[in-house]
Amino acid sequence: MEKLKLTRQESLGIGQTSIEYDPRVLVDLKKQIEAKRILVVGETHGIVENYQAYQFLIIKFGITNVGIELPENQFGFLKNLGNANSMNDPLIMLKLRSIAHQDGRINTTLITFLEFLKRCQANIFFIDNPIYKFQTKEEAEEATKAREEYNKQQRDRAMADGVIKNTSNGQKTLIIAGSHHTKIARDGSMSNFLQLDSIPTVPMTFIYSSGSYFNFGKKNIFSNEDSNKKPKSQNFELLQPEPYSFVIQIPKANPVDINFDNPSNS
Repeated sequence: MEKLKLTRQESLGIGQTSIEYDPRVLVDLKKQIEAKRILVVGETHGIVENYQAYQFLIIKFGITNVGIELPENQFGFLKNLGNANSMNDPLIMLKLRSIAHQDGRINTTLITFLEFLKRCQANIFFIDNPIYKFQTKEEAEEATKAREEYNKQQRDRAMADGVIKNTSNGQKTLIIAGSHHTKIARDGSMSNFLQLDSIPTVPMTFIYSSGSYFNFGKKNIFSNEDSNKKPKSQNFELLQPEPYSFVIQIPKANPVDINFDNPSNS
């Protein structure tokens, strides 16, 4: 295994990241991104380390176009953030407090990440439909159940349309979405929104070996067959468990901060 590390200057405030990899896996990932142009990552929302991994992918593979699972009509103003210190702007903080959502997607580290994208001169676009400010998981689950058929079809359809609309120019693109929308079937096909159009993509999943995340409160990482494996290293690991997909294994996840009244450094 070899190791790559982002310098402190490259990490731009979110934190230093080192990633271990088999050179053959890194070469294959680079080739697939060059050929297919769209890297789709499925994450668990509400984890600081997600953004560190995204920084790594953007810098090391020259990605200039980034789509995020957020609704344009509610959060489009975030694309106009300055290069730094957006959380010192009272108007931006007021907007964020008024629409902050409890599922972990809107958080202080996201703001830092968007500032990073601005400094990289990356294009940013959003691909979700409106979200609602549910205060409890029960409220969110009730609303989701009532819109179950919508969530399965129309929502993913709209997200797919957003990807198509914003990737026609051939830029190297990173799509960031919850793993619920980007699950990979055993045959390598995307089980949800991108499968609808047979868009050529490079699928990647983040898995977490330990730690916690924020989604309607702080929660421990669920132990499944992937995350229950003890990592070989305390660094991130780039893996290729199947020929058609890639994984970044994160040894420990930390929850994001959604408090925009007095945000801490995420």
